[in-house]
Amino acid sequence: MTSEKLTIWNHGPFAGRLAVADGERPCVFCGAPVSIRIDGIPTTAGCYERAGRQWPEGITAHTAATAPAVAPSTAPEAVSPPRREAASRARRPEPVVSFSVEESAEVDDFLRSLRRAVRDEPQREVTREQAVAALREWHEAVQVEGDPLRFVSHPGRTGIAALQWLCARYGSMTMPEALRSPRALELTQSSAVLRVPSWVTPDVAPQPGQWVTEVDVNAQYLGATSSTLLGDGEPDELSAEQLAGVDQVALAKQPGFVVLTESPDLSGLPAHARQVFRQVATGWALPTPLATYLVRDHGVHLELSEAVVWGETTQGGKTIKRYGKRLGRWAAVFAGGRARLIEREKAGSTAAGDARKVLKLVYTTFLGGMLRSEEHNDTGSLRPDWSDQVMAQAGANMLRGLDKAANAGFVSIGGMKDSAWFATPTEDAPITPEGLQVDAVQPGKWHVNRYGEVTDAMITAHNQDNPGRLRKAIIATDKVRRGVA
Repeated sequence: MTSEKLTIWNHGPFAGRLAVADGERPCVFCGAPVSIRIDGIPTTAGCYERAGRQWPEGITAHTAATAPAVAPSTAPEAVSPPRREAASRARRPEPVVSFSVEESAEVDDFLRSLRRAVRDEPQREVTREQAVAALREWHEAVQVEGDPLRFVSHPGRTGIAALQWLCARYGSMTMPEALRSPRALELTQSSAVLRVPSWVTPDVAPQPGQWVTEVDVNAQYLGATSSTLLGDGEPDELSAEQLAGVDQVALAKQPGFVVLTESPDLSGLPAHARQVFRQVATGWALPTPLATYLVRDHGVHLELSEAVVWGETTQGGKTIKRYGKRLGRWAAVFAGGRARLIEREKAGSTAAGDARKVLKLVYTTFLGGMLRSEEHNDTGSLRPDWSDQVMAQAGANMLRGLDKAANAGFVSIGGMKDSAWFATPTEDAPITPEGLQVDAVQPGKWHVNRYGEVTDAMITAHNQDNPGRLRKAIIATDKVRRGVA
């Protein structure tokens, strides 16, 4: 028998029991090649938890250690389904409870990402020394129990590595399995699914002589991720017959999608919400966070043809939810790092500001791209349904804030993604509409981003019901106010 070199981990729920080996052996539960050992037995914390912390009959540290080692080239195909070749080009060190990255390579990767993050800054030439300083700030700020999150290959891959790292460290977390449900995948790829609010309010038009204030949601997707319910494994598919008489509020609490047989009655909604949902027609689908906004917040009844949701199951007489806040701890790592970097930046650290810009690339790329990219993600985190749920939760949270502002008399002229626009008399600009929770730092809260005088381009874009052009006109007037070319 060949002895293994083990590094014992003395933190977390498996302190003293969990170790990292210098080689791989098949997990005693799933057969995947792993370097993690619990009580000397090859597995992961996730597999061990799912098995009820019970080893298979006859398995001991001795029997597991005498099993053939797994060569990297002979890993079972079922562990990672084939993806496009581009996904394999990234450097992917295994981020177990404590993973290492070659220092020079980490700096190279961080330098490339920092240059990408500041490419819109005029005359900015990022040096390697600046990248080293920013990476040092990153390591100080983005940590778990005193251990820094290492930067791996590129922003999206770092987001994946962070999730894998957390799953290895915490027994309550399990790495997701890639979504395979044909119907769920079809919905995640459909253009007839409402995900992101975008609207112009026709009855509230900007007027000559007014000024417009743009208010934004801080780190919108990151803020929503901590509370978003996400499904495990594959969903349930419910027909119209199964949905007859169902409690729609309870249904919409489960992550997933509902498909409509007709346009909903929006007459009782605030003006901004009527515009957001007006495109939803027969055959359209709503992610359940947006369905919750309609049925729970505003009492709208939905005529449904089907639902694709992650619900509950019963095992051994116990009801088990097949969903939860699966990215809550992941979001907390990045939200905490972001707050620490902002504090350091305010204290005068340019390097911390650079690190914060790369951090933003990581969480936005992971949530908006890697979760749904077959080309770049060959792990179990290929969950486009999770991405849809996060975007929809962010949108629903934004609409609720605008509801409160409207109740206080502040009705937006329009909005797009994480921004909403308000027109007021000149002497009032910029405004922070009553009802919105304002905080310059905290994810999910609001801050004033731009403001400026109403222009003909704004009025034209509003009359054309074009939020994209309206946003460009607002950006332009803000630059004029600031004297920026």
